Amino acid sequence: RADTIAAALESGADEDVERETETLRREPGRAALVLDELSRHENARVRAWVPTVAADILGDRGARLILSLTRDRDPGVRDAAVEALHLPLS
Repeated sequence: RADTIAAALESGADEDVERETETLRREPGRAALVLDELSRHENARVRAWVPTVAADILGDRGARLILSLTRDRDPGVRDAAVEALHLPLS
């Protein structure tokens, strides 16, 4: 599942991303594992997608994952994580 989502994000296949996101919503336990894997993906676009989806699907249970992304090497990923935590950007 993580590979399918990453490929869809990288190619801009929004319909595939939405379909996979809906699948994750139905399986929150599995979603946590998939999102954790995607949070370590080499592509920053993939990693930047994770915080918002984690907040949406996992709620408070996704906080640790989102917090870890506030320390990502890419500023766009860090910004996405901060926004997902509803913290003001400096």
